[in-house]
Amino acid sequence: MSDIFISYDSFDLERTKILAEVLQQQGWSVWWDRKIPPGKSFDEVITKALNVAKCVVVLWSRHSVKSDWVKEEASEGAQRKILVPALIDYVSIPLGFRRIHVAQLVDGKGQMPHPEVNELIGAITTILGHPRVEKKKPITTEKTDVELLEQDERPEIPKRKLRSQPIEDLTEDEVKIMLKDKGFFDSELNKTAKGFSNNYELQHDGKVVFDRASGLMWQQSGSYKDMAYKKAKSYIMALNRQSFTGYSDWRLPTLEEAISLMEPTEKVDGLYIDPVFDKEQQWIWTSDQDNASSAWVVIFFDGGCLDQGVIACVRAVR
Repeated sequence: MSDIFISYDSFDLERTKILAEVLQQQGWSVWWDRKIPPGKSFDEVITKALNVAKCVVVLWSRHSVKSDWVKEEASEGAQRKILVPALIDYVSIPLGFRRIHVAQLVDGKGQMPHPEVNELIGAITTILGHPRVEKKKPITTEKTDVELLEQDERPEIPKRKLRSQPIEDLTEDEVKIMLKDKGFFDSELNKTAKGFSNNYELQHDGKVVFDRASGLMWQQSGSYKDMAYKKAKSYIMALNRQSFTGYSDWRLPTLEEAISLMEPTEKVDGLYIDPVFDKEQQWIWTSDQDNASSAWVVIFFDGGCLDQGVIACVRAVR
């Protein structure tokens, strides 16, 4: 059973995907991917997904206003009083649906932060309430629509807030205290720790890794060359200029955030990081500086961190 059913036209697939990921990050389960499992008809799968959904979000566009399928799905949501409409193109909404307040997402394309996205989330919350559970997805495999509809609810993993603001003069003594307080593993400074309990999910066609345990979104890979700290900042600026995966708020992680990726045991190729991440970024820059000219580096091939780094790769976070 899914919390939200998104009704849209196939021409709007990419914009729908962005919005679906925003809603999933709130903790709701979302049905939107219309892949049909072998042996099932399109009508059968769509009808079942629509019937079990607790909220129907319809995306009105220049294509969907002409779609009989979208109109029928929206009508079902309206009859059950669970319809939440959103406008993603400047179009005239079909007659019969104009009395329902619509969120204007024409410019935002589902990206956060956007005032109307927040309003849309508020409208959904009115129907569903605040999400109480999060449903995990496999990291490397995709489930069929039937499996998604029938998957069990799993206990929510509480998000642990990690420091996001950089420190200009972070000392080793302060790092030792942080590692012990948070239980982060470091092969030299806190080698008996169990590490951070991550809950990873690949998103945006595998380009990013979302950690439900921390609420952070990471690049799955990052820079493929080591670079000086100054160039690392330029790399982040370029990433934001191109709006990587639709976001322009990427940044260097703090040491606290970066060390949360450290596994307490060696994984693939001897790296202390989950294999969901690209193995090329074997050490990464952080935004925490040891002095005015250098910053802390997290080293996955050594299982620890180092101040006064000279070169490293970049794995951006948001």
